[in-house]
Amino acid sequence: MAAATEKLPQLKSATDGLSEMSDNERSGFINLVSRYLSGEAQHIEWSKIQTPTDEIVVPYDKMANVSEGIE
Repeated sequence: MAAATEKLPQLKSATDGLSEMSDNERSGFINLVSRYLSGEAQHIEWSKIQTPTDEIVVPYDKMANVSEGIE
C-alpha cells in the first residue's frame, strides 16, 4: 500500500486537468482514494445490505412528470 499512496500526488495531478469534474468532486475523489489506500475506509458488512422495497424504489412509469426547462 505504501507504494500506492506515494502515487497520490500523480493521481491528483492527473485529475487537475479534468474539466468534467468540479474542484469539489476532484477533492472528494482524491480523499476517498487516499482513505481506501490507507486502510482507513470502513469495512462494509455485505450481509446487512438488503434489496430496497417497492416503497423505496418507485417505478419510472409511476413517477410524476416534470416540465421541460425547469432547472
